[in-house]
Amino acid sequence: MSPFLPEVFAAWTERVAHEAPLRALVLVAVALVVYAVRARTTGSRLRIALIALLTVGAVVAAAERASVVDDAFIAFRYARNLLEGHGLVYNLDERVEGYTDLLWVLLVALGSRVSGVELPGVALALNLGVVAANVALVAANARRLFPSANAGFPLAALLLAGHGVFLAHGTTGLETGLVALLAQAGLYLLSGPGVARAAALGGCALVLAVLTRPDAALLLPIAAVAVALRALRGDERAPLLRALAALALPGVVLLAVQAWRLSYYGDWLPNTAYTKSAGGAYWSQGLVYLTDFWLGSATLPWAIVAGVWAARGSAPLHARVYVGLVVLLQTVYVARIGGDFMSGRFFVVLLPLLALAAEGAWRDLRPRRPAAAAALVGLLVAGLGAGSLVRSGSLRWYLADEGTLYPVTQWAPVTIEHPSFHIGHAVQRGLTARGITPTMAAGTIGMLGYYGGLPLIDLHGLTDRTVARSGSGARGHIGHEKMARPAYLKKRGVTLVQSESFCGDTRWLPLRGVGLPTGENRKKPWCFLVWDPALAARMREASTGWTLPDPEAWIDAYILSLPTQAPADVAETLAFLDGWYFAVVSDPARRAPIAARAAVAGSTLP
Repeated sequence: MSPFLPEVFAAWTERVAHEAPLRALVLVAVALVVYAVRARTTGSRLRIALIALLTVGAVVAAAERASVVDDAFIAFRYARNLLEGHGLVYNLDERVEGYTDLLWVLLVALGSRVSGVELPGVALALNLGVVAANVALVAANARRLFPSANAGFPLAALLLAGHGVFLAHGTTGLETGLVALLAQAGLYLLSGPGVARAAALGGCALVLAVLTRPDAALLLPIAAVAVALRALRGDERAPLLRALAALALPGVVLLAVQAWRLSYYGDWLPNTAYTKSAGGAYWSQGLVYLTDFWLGSATLPWAIVAGVWAARGSAPLHARVYVGLVVLLQTVYVARIGGDFMSGRFFVVLLPLLALAAEGAWRDLRPRRPAAAAALVGLLVAGLGAGSLVRSGSLRWYLADEGTLYPVTQWAPVTIEHPSFHIGHAVQRGLTARGITPTMAAGTIGMLGYYGGLPLIDLHGLTDRTVARSGSGARGHIGHEKMARPAYLKKRGVTLVQSESFCGDTRWLPLRGVGLPTGENRKKPWCFLVWDPALAARMREASTGWTLPDPEAWIDAYILSLPTQAPADVAETLAFLDGWYFAVVSDPARRAPIAARAAVAGSTLP
């Protein structure tokens, strides 16, 4: 059991107490309005107009809270290297699959090549297009699965367009919405005319979903169950083996991609799979992630309604089974792996399907119990707009409402109000543009790597094969639990490091710390992993504006203080200096007095 769960429940109860009167008022108001107009139907033209209005509204709402998170820039760096002819690599001299969204990387790269727009701008445009497509497609799914929806209110579109988590992940620069779109496209196509033809088309959509994010492979066996049910029990029965073969045929593409992955990267799985498998199952954090989503976003009623509808609804069996199994298995899977550090992200794939199930339940209930149907709509709508229990712009319980940390303040060129954005540009101006290209290491490598453009080692191993396969200690922040060792970084030729873990020791930071130009962020300290006098000289000559250490002056001042220093402390200082300075610079005149004082500590040992 996670120690965070009581805090999560406390945050939820606090929110409920604060918002309950307003939510209850919305519930009652909506229920009364829906009940008052229960006998009326919405004409097809009005329905289309409402869907268009909801679609535009969702796009506008997502754009107003637009963000591009740091992880998205990892994919952008791969895309840029591909466009520049270097291949799908992060660092030019090594092949490591440090992304989990192959199709998204290719789409962003293609969009930039065709349009000439910078990669982050293309990703934002694609994100908003996917938002619109999701809302429109959930309405189309309702029309296909529920005959009464052909001339009726588009409830599923309303629910999806107003869901807080759906809108929060409407941009971010990531593939999240595209996975959701392809998952519900699979259902739409699997429900089309002709069982075998529908299976083949649905299989194509789901294969694209797997290429967008590998964990979408969970959808494939669920689709097989749906196809089998339709072939054996549907209105258009078909030979079972033929239908399943049609579904499996697009999987040839996955085999081809797998062969390419093994040939190009030398691995069966993306490198990120090794980075995040820091100890197998992580149920305690998974429960925190589930609780934050299901309660914080007020989506739990949707799930309950979806479960009842999947078991007893009037829609085709294959559709109900598809929705029910996707919701159930995705929830179990996410709980097992511990979720993600981005609150709600791995549940966005469920939202169109849950909204669809909610509309199905409402339409089944309305003819028999109009008052109960109206109350159901009120209950579902009353929770719209709710999101993570983590406060905007903060980190808590190993979770973050990530989009609020990386707000877009300008669209062309894309500008993000976050220290990493400014640091990446500072590296580009101060080093890269001046031909100074040291190998760096950091724990946040998206914007720093994309804008800085220097060779960069990820301390947590997302883009580094060795670190990803290293052991890990206690479980913690998903994807941030593994840490490169100093010896490995030295072997890789790393000179500059941005990391509190490596640079935060207050004893040595004055000796080796690096200050960024005025106005840049200094929360995460920078330092020389080992002293590099040649690099420091080049940076001084180039007038980069960076504040560089002066180890000779520091050591000289330390030598003057030796009489007041405890020999044991001097011995510890000497051990550090031997690895950081004297191993690089031959300076026996400065080392000798320190070594002499440190030797006193050795002579007093029993």
